[in-house]
Amino acid sequence: MTVQPQAPDRRQELLRARLAKARARRPEGGLSTAPSSRTIPRRPDQAPVTLSYPQRRLWFLAQYEPDSPANNIPLAARLSGELDRDALVGALEQVVARHEVLRTSYPTLDGEPAPVVEPAGAFQVDTVELEPAEVDGWLDAHARRPFDLACELPVRAVLLRTGEREHVLSVVLHHIAADGWSIGVLADELAAGYAALRAGGQPRLPELPELSELPVQYADIAHWQAGTALQGQLAWWTDALRGAPATVTVPTDRPRPAVASTRGRRITVGCGPDRSARIRGLAAEVGATPFVVLLAALQTVLHRYTGSDDVVVGSPIAGRTHSEMEPLIGCFVNTLALRTDLSGEPTVRELLARVRETTFCAFGHQDLPFERLVDALHPERDLSHTPLFQVMLNVHNQPQPALQLPGLVAEWTDTATETAKFDVSIAVVDRPGEQLDVDLVWRTDLYDEATIRRLYGHLVTVLDGMAADPDAPLSSLPLLTAGEVAELAAWNATAQAYPVDGGTLHGMIERQAALTPDAVAVVGADATLSYAELDGRANRVAHELVRLGVAPGRPVGLFADRGAGLIVGMLGILKAGGAYLPLDPVYPDHRVRELLAAAGAAAVVTSGALAA
Repeated sequence: MTVQPQAPDRRQELLRARLAKARARRPEGGLSTAPSSRTIPRRPDQAPVTLSYPQRRLWFLAQYEPDSPANNIPLAARLSGELDRDALVGALEQVVARHEVLRTSYPTLDGEPAPVVEPAGAFQVDTVELEPAEVDGWLDAHARRPFDLACELPVRAVLLRTGEREHVLSVVLHHIAADGWSIGVLADELAAGYAALRAGGQPRLPELPELSELPVQYADIAHWQAGTALQGQLAWWTDALRGAPATVTVPTDRPRPAVASTRGRRITVGCGPDRSARIRGLAAEVGATPFVVLLAALQTVLHRYTGSDDVVVGSPIAGRTHSEMEPLIGCFVNTLALRTDLSGEPTVRELLARVRETTFCAFGHQDLPFERLVDALHPERDLSHTPLFQVMLNVHNQPQPALQLPGLVAEWTDTATETAKFDVSIAVVDRPGEQLDVDLVWRTDLYDEATIRRLYGHLVTVLDGMAADPDAPLSSLPLLTAGEVAELAAWNATAQAYPVDGGTLHGMIERQAALTPDAVAVVGADATLSYAELDGRANRVAHELVRLGVAPGRPVGLFADRGAGLIVGMLGILKAGGAYLPLDPVYPDHRVRELLAAAGAAAVVTSGALAA
């Protein structure tokens, strides 16, 4: 029997029917429909689920790079103790049932996303038996597996059993349905659900009458935001970013690809307790936050790298500006483009005042979705870099949400995928009384690790200088680390005795040729020469120059491309007693003639390809 695939039109018809069913069951799940004092209303029961601005961008990226794990949010918790598997699985299933956004798929209808909210029972948790040594590799593969948003839910979970009393819970969320804040919501609800089900009761949360009830769903927020004008905020941002440079970033180690990839690396470094205290002390002295100090220092480094007085750096913000948003899992995080003017030789204190004013005003206009701003500004789109900014600074000042499960010791384990959404991202964890920890993430297509570590060294050097003298001009702040200063001093220590045991340069080459004739002396694009070959070819050049009448001290033109032949010509001229006059083949002909005439060159050493 042959099964024929359904025609595209038939698939679209089935999707429309599926959407209609999803809307018809919208009131299910115990959601309250009674009027309340909340400021964000629920969308009408028959209104379609619409994507928020951040979701539209994430959906587009999923179509553009369907195999990329860049927007996966992996979580893993090691569980030690007597686990009630049914209670844990039931609690996780109830979290997914409670939040519609976790059971929404995103098929395409007429070229546009057509979200479908699946029934509450659509989510399942699998169990896998593993040896402890296999866990890390398995978690990495689970974290990197991409989501097919058209037919998969944006959450998957697997319980790994590694021993009688040892388990690992692996949960991977897609960013289209969650953000950093959502992790805390998930952890709280999972803990409440597990405790209740383990005790044989129904899950409850202290701040809500029933775990299954939410005042609004994420789709209600998206529907409400689509209807908000925000014209005042749009006008402010448009004015604030008018004429901003398209790119201000760290100089790259390699040419920028035509299309930016998300291949990345991540390293974690610590500021140290003393430097962390100085940063916090400087912030307190000028009436700012550590974020303002860190942003000012980063913008100073970019200013010194690029010479630009106009620097834009991105920074994420939670975006939960209404109380109804706080208990929801969903993608609320917004991005602010923070622009600072570093012109006019400001002091550190003056720069901090500028950055503080910039961030204060930006936070006051944070409701405007970044994607809507990009649409309004219409920057020249270039797939090789992100619009408006390429460097991101994120400061976390909230503790990592704890996962408290009765009878178990639960510890989060690091499962972050090494992907990069920007050229360079700097994430700082700022917890009171602790040192500042820094995560550095970068695009490996652009940078080597040494470059990023050097960037971090320059950043902390600037921070130290700012803290040491807040009234110092910005231009006087040190940039180089102590190690770099010492290295430069060594490079510039030229007042040293020159070894004269070889006599002249070409005499030293002759002696080396006698000692190690077969050792490699020159590697060029045109040839690789041993010391014997180099010395022999230079001798032939010298003999020909002497035959042509080159006398000691007489200039000889050296007209050659970079390569082994250039070294042969240089040594041959020196052996003949002449002084070589380098002539770049890219010079115009008249410039070459002028230089030869002015020097009174007796001859020109060149190659056959350039002789004409």
